[in-house]
Parts: sequence; C-alpha cells; structure tokens
Amino acid sequence: MKPYRKASGTNPDGSKRLSPHWWISFLDAENRRVHESTKTESLTEAKRILADRQAAVRAKGLVFDNLKRVVLFEELARDYQAWQTGRKNSRGEQVRPHLEHLKLVLGKKDLNRISSEDLHAYRIWRSKQVVGKGARAKPVSPSSINRELETFNAAYNWARGEDKYQDVIKRNPFVRRKHRTKEPVSPRGWFDPESKRRFLEACDLLPANRKHFPPLLLKAIVQVLWATGMRIEECLTLRKRQVKLDYRLVQLEGWQTKNKKAGDVDLRTDEAFHVFRVLCQGKKDGALVFQWPEGDSLRQPGRAKVQREPGQVPYSAVASAFKAACAQAGLLNLTLHSCRKTAATEMAIEGYSVLEIRDMLHHQDITTTMRYINQMAVTEARRQRRMRLQRSGGLGDTADLVPDDMGLGLADSATHMLHKPQNR
Repeated sequence: MKPYRKASGTNPDGSKRLSPHWWISFLDAENRRVHESTKTESLTEAKRILADRQAAVRAKGLVFDNLKRVVLFEELARDYQAWQTGRKNSRGEQVRPHLEHLKLVLGKKDLNRISSEDLHAYRIWRSKQVVGKGARAKPVSPSSINRELETFNAAYNWARGEDKYQDVIKRNPFVRRKHRTKEPVSPRGWFDPESKRRFLEACDLLPANRKHFPPLLLKAIVQVLWATGMRIEECLTLRKRQVKLDYRLVQLEGWQTKNKKAGDVDLRTDEAFHVFRVLCQGKKDGALVFQWPEGDSLRQPGRAKVQREPGQVPYSAVASAFKAACAQAGLLNLTLHSCRKTAATEMAIEGYSVLEIRDMLHHQDITTTMRYINQMAVTEARRQRRMRLQRSGGLGDTADLVPDDMGLGLADSATHMLHKPQNR
C-alpha cells in the first residue's frame, strides 16, 4: 500500500482537509495491519520509511503495536488494587469497595474516553443507591461519594508513573469538585454597625466563670479582627515584640501568614489600639499577646491534635465562644472569618484602594480581595455621603467624608486622622 494522507477535518468550502504529513500502512509478522505517521511532508521520504518497515518485518519478524491501544478502567482498577495490596497497609482494603463501585459504571470504558461528564453521572447514580437493609437503609452520603472519586483520581495519578500506562493515559478527567446533595448555604455576611453592637452586648451576657471562655478576652480578639482583618491563627500567635504601639501597627512574620510573606498590619481603630495597649502591658517581648487570664488553667487537655504553648488560647475555644455570642445576639451566617470581610468592607468605605486592602489582608490575587468587599454596603455608604453633602450644600468640602451616623467610630478618631487616605 502506497503512502497516503489522512483526512484531518473539513475546509470552509465543505471539502476534506488532509493532514500535511504522509501516513504508511503495512502488515507486521503476525499479519496485523499497522498504520503509522511518517511525520514528513516528503513523499519520497515516506516511501523510504515504508520500505524500511517492510524490510524489518521480513528480516526480524517484528510485531508492532497498532498505536491505538485500548485499556479499560477495570484493568487499571485491578492493577491499582494489586499495587495497594502489595504495600501491606490498610489502604489496600480501603480502596477495594471504592473500586468495586466505580467498576459497575466505568469498568467497560476506555481510559481515554472517560470524561468529567461520566464522573458526574456516577455521582448522580451513586447518590441514588442505599446502604443498609430494612429500617436502617439510607442513601449513600456525599462524603462516601467524594472518597470513591478521590480513589479514582489516585488510580489515574498512580498509572501515570507506571511503564505499562506511559503511552496510554493522555489526561486525568477528575475535576476537584465536591458532591453535595443539600442546598448551598447562604453567603457569609459581615458585621455592620448594628451587628457589632448586638455582638458586643451579647458578649456581656455570656457566663464569666472558670468553666467558660472569658467574655472580655473574646471581645478583645474580635475587635482586633474587625480592625486589622487578620486571620484568627495569625491573631492568636502574636507576640508582644510584633506589636509596635508607637507606629500603631502589627508586624506579621512569614511563618504566621498563609502566603508565607511578612508584612505590616495597620491598627485602624482606637478600640484595637486600646486592646493591645492593655494586653501588652507588663509582658516580655516573647510573651503571647492573647493568653488565658490565669495562665494555663483553662488550657485544653494534652490529647488535642495541635501542640500549644502554655497559656495560649486554642482556636476551638474562640470559635465555640464566638458561636455562642452570635446565637445570643441572633446573628446568622457569621463566622470568625467574617471579621476579615468586615475589615475589608470598612476599609473600602473609608476610601482605601483595592491594592491597599489586598496588602492589608495579605492576598496574592486581587480577585480574592474583591470577594471580601461587600459592594452593596460600599455603594450605600457613598450614597448616604452624597445625600448628606447635598443637604449641607458643601459638595466641594471633602474634610468630613465619613459620617458619624455610620457607627464606624472613625469621625473623631485620632487613628482616622493619622491614616485617612488622601486624594481619593
């Protein structure tokens, strides 16, 4: 058979478009038809390659793979299961039921033809299955489906490093997407002035004894988070040496931040400045800023997963107290991370640029910062500011851009006067 050019699509006029390279076809020693691209545009060179292939088959009895080798998922599942079992750990028995369920739907499919749509169909099919019998029967949980698909992903990643599947697997169809059967929760909110007032009043109603989290410490931590926008982990690991009261800022070290970059955080409000001034008084430079009132008396037991220093406040204790205060105040859809959204929104209202807010929150991408800013609150604050200026007739006066009735506590603040953005 002479070299030929393979069709590779259709031209705009409807005619067939041929590949620029010549293809050859010949029979190997087992009389199987082999199709191969010569990767050359020269017909003479393609004929020479064809003659060399035919001569090699006659002289050496070569057997060629037909280039397109079909491997089913059940073969990959069998090999991956055998490899996990050979490691002699519990993982082999854990992945066995996962692979059995996956083979019921994907077992007869070609590895390169499995797509993310097939995995989505598997999610839907698996969610309709039940476990248990009789009155104890219940649908398969979303977490079980996620673990099975993680096993699918692990099998594909394992095969990429095996010689048997080197030229077989082209891509991994797994998409890191959680399977959820419940309705999505409403988006997390932020602390507007009214929510702040209700939260602080609820903290005063919490029990103040040795069996519960100290309400004053909770108020101090939350006020710092509102002002600085720090993560709770960064806040609880602060040392006195990192607090620079003379410059009204906190210096975060690289090991504390999420992006492993050091940076300064401005103390925007007088409340946060007062908290640090009180808590840092009389402490050594290496001492923790946020500690239990009586040393380590209320520290969690040693069985906790994270090893803590004596006197350090655990994150779980702050989260539990925060949740109790929100329940007491009737606030919904608020977490400790909502304090970062509060800080970002207030800075946008004050006139900080998005780049400045990004640096304050230690974000790498500005799109992440935009998700933290409540645009509706910023627009409403600007609308109220324009209306107030129109009523006063001082549209050209920009000395009082932040109204007192917004409840931000910045109009008569020394911090606001020091750090008020200019020319915005």
